[in-house]
Formats: sequence, structure tokens, C-alpha cells
Amino acid sequence: MSIKRVLMVGGYTQAIEYAKLAENIHLTFIQHKNRLRPQDLQIADVVHMMELNDNPDLEEFIRYLHRIRPFDAVLSVTEFSLLTASKMAEEFGLLNTPVKAVENTRDKYKMRQQMLASNCNPVRFSAVNNFEEIVRFFQSVGGPIILKPIDGTGSKGVRLIMDMSELEEQKSRNSILFPCLVEEYIDGVEFSVETITLMDDIRCWLSQKN
Repeated sequence: MSIKRVLMVGGYTQAIEYAKLAENIHLTFIQHKNRLRPQDLQIADVVHMMELNDNPDLEEFIRYLHRIRPFDAVLSVTEFSLLTASKMAEEFGLLNTPVKAVENTRDKYKMRQQMLASNCNPVRFSAVNNFEEIVRFFQSVGGPIILKPIDGTGSKGVRLIMDMSELEEQKSRNSILFPCLVEEYIDGVEFSVETITLMDDIRCWLSQKN
């Protein structure tokens, strides 16, 4: 069985440990120097330290690595690097999550639009660029709203605004980053759906690449 070259863009120690459980894997890991842990250097076969967010040189660097020794897979396990990994894998002709699907899930406004087009969006929403637009949206729904970054992750920056006084408080703190997404608040039971890819599935895919 030939060695499969895998590039992981961003991530964490447990993720590269899981990747190395697969047989005949040569793992290249790109990580920001401030997020790199000593054990990562021992687990991955090759480690490159590089800025991952808003770095115009990242994709060209990945192309350079691919030209030297082509990768069999390019992936990421962190939200902010998903789009980069998908673009590179698509460019290299590798199995990947479609770029459009990643763009639609990383951009919460695009995701809401996609859901609306599929008739499965029960929530009124809008992308806003200033405080006045938030006020108009609040008045139009006539009740509590949710404020959230368009490209955020892990519920960071998500706020529940119950009334106008809370909205004015957010304005006084200058804590709203524009553009952002506003949604009407719906009270009820919250469900979270997670997915897990088992290592056996990855081994199966890698064996099919032989």
C-alpha cells in the first residue's frame, strides 16, 4: 500500500493524532505559531508555521507544497480554515466538500438565504450594516431579536436583545461589529445536530485512492 500524503490546514493535537491512526499516512500540518503545541511537532511528519486567517500567501504556499510533492487529500477541522482547504482540494482535483457548500455554511446570511430558497427557514432575518437598520428590523418583528456575526463561530458575539433598552446599551458599548446578521428570536426547545466521521471511513476512502 502506497503512502498517502495528507495536508491538514489548522487544527489541534487530537485531530492530528486521529489522522495518524490511519495506516500509511504522511501528514503535513500547517498551524499558526501561537497555536502550535510541542506534541504536534512529534505527531505530524512535517509542520509549517504560518498565519492562517486573512493571509493572502497561504494558498500560494499550499500550491508550492503540492507542486513539490502532490497531496492525496487536503482538509481542515477548524471553521476558519475550511474554505481554504476546500478551495485547494478542488483546485488539485481531490475529493472535497464543495466550495459553495462551505461558503454557504461559513456565511450565516448566505445560509439563511439558502434555507429560505429551500422552504425550510421559519425565521425572519436580515443582514444589517448600521444601528438604524437593526432598530428597523426590531420594530418590524415586534419583539426580541438575535444579533450575531455573519462569519462567527462557537456562538462568539451572539446576543439576545429583549427590548430597545438592551439594544441602546449595545450601541453605547460600541460592541456591534458590522455587517452582522439579525434574526427574530423564537422561544422553544433547542436541538443541536453534530456529525462524526469515523477513522474507518477515512481508511476506506484512502484505500479506494490506490
